[in-house]
Amino acid sequence: TDKAEWIEKHIANQSARVHTSPNEGYKNGTQLFYQGKSYILSIVPSINNNVQIINDRIEVLSKSLSEEKVKLLLERWYKKQATEIFAARMDELVVLNGSLGFKPTALSVRTMKSRWGSCGRSGRITLNIELIKLDPKYTDYVILHELCHLKEMNHGKGFYELLEKVCPHYPTYRRELRKYRLW
Repeated sequence: TDKAEWIEKHIANQSARVHTSPNEGYKNGTQLFYQGKSYILSIVPSINNNVQIINDRIEVLSKSLSEEKVKLLLERWYKKQATEIFAARMDELVVLNGSLGFKPTALSVRTMKSRWGSCGRSGRITLNIELIKLDPKYTDYVILHELCHLKEMNHGKGFYELLEKVCPHYPTYRRELRKYRLW
C-alpha cells in the first residue's frame, strides 16, 4: 500500500540522517560535536568533576568513569553552554533586528524530541539543547524563525516574508537541518 511505502521511505530517511548524539555510547574515542566542530571524547580520572575543551578533545574529568556519569556530566555541560550562548545570541539578534521590535518574554533551553525550537503565545521561546552541537548559523536560523513567530504565529505568507527579511538563506538552513536527527 501507499502508506506502507511511505513508512518504509520515512524509516530509511531517518536512518540516513546524522545523529546529534553518539550511538555507540560514551567512552574514550567517541566522536562528539560542539558548535559545528567534531571532537574526540577523552575521559580523565579526577577528584573533581569537570568538562573542558582542549584542542580537538572534549575532556570529561570525573571521579566515576561509568558511561552514565560521563553522559550526565556532558549533558549538564552542553545545557550550561547552550543556555549561556543562546541567551547572548538571542539578545544580539533582537538588537540587530531592532526595527522589527521583537520582544521575547523568556528563553528556555531543553531537550526536545521532534523540533529545534518553539514559540509560545506568551512570547517564551524554547530552543533545543542539541543545537549547541551544530554550526552556530543553525542556532541563528532557529532563533530568527522563532522571533518571527512573535509577529506571525503561523507559517503563512507573512511569516515567510518576515523570515526572508531577517534570514535570507533560511531555505538552505532549513534543508540542511533536516540532515540531522534528534532521537
